Amino acid sequence: MVKDNPNRKVIATTVDQKGLEFANETINKLGYEKQIETKLEDLSRDWNYPENYFYFIYARLVLHYLSKVDLYKVLNNFSNSIKNDGLLFVVVRSVKNIDQNDKNVSYDPETCFTTIKYYHSNGQVEGESKRCFHTPETISEHLKKAGFTILEIKEYQERLYKDFMRKEISPVEDFIIEVLCKK
Repeated sequence: MVKDNPNRKVIATTVDQKGLEFANETINKLGYEKQIETKLEDLSRDWNYPENYFYFIYARLVLHYLSKVDLYKVLNNFSNSIKNDGLLFVVVRSVKNIDQNDKNVSYDPETCFTTIKYYHSNGQVEGESKRCFHTPETISEHLKKAGFTILEIKEYQERLYKDFMRKEISPVEDFIIEVLCKK
């Protein structure tokens, strides 16, 4: 975003301290520290941006970590802070990634979270992940409810990284949904 325009300013946020450190290290290596400001903040809790502040918001693979209530809150904050005719680019994980017949998968309609349990070889639960997976229709509905007009939407497969540091690529391709909208 800053490579082609030296006057562009970017605010990059994360909820993860290690992720913030990695981002700052990468930004400094590339020499973009004057253009990119990084912040450790949870957008579902902290929103300190005024109305009509941004021309563009880019939310890639972050919104599916939010419950239905938090998603509405964040999208409404985005809508309030984007200038008229400003753009929002969203990428979320698709429900096509979930095996509905898997006994390790459960869905909570109140939060819209799908929980996937991971087991150790001894049969004990090793961990779990929670995400709000979408269809093109559900993410469009959320965006429209927040005041956005859908310009383009597409669903495709992409091989993602298993880790934030982008060192280990996933062995499988994930289905993701990409949406470009306008306020």
